[in-house]
Amino acid sequence: MAIARALAYDSKTILGDEPTGNLDKETETEILDIFTNLAHEDNKCVIIISHSSSVKEKVDVVLNLKEGHVVNSSRKS
Repeated sequence: MAIARALAYDSKTILGDEPTGNLDKETETEILDIFTNLAHEDNKCVIIISHSSSVKEKVDVVLNLKEGHVVNSSRKS
């Protein structure tokens, strides 16, 4: 429901704090596909905070944080 509310506002930036937490694999994939399409097709800035390693496979840029500081970053080639 929170994801639907965020999409209804049609903002340029979408922030998802653990948007796939506690979801089954199929639903997680569907949600990540929605976010990917928003970023690539609708030119939205989508920021996802997640502890799930499977999220890393679907995003363009990964920032690893430790104690509030970026300790590593990678970009999909």
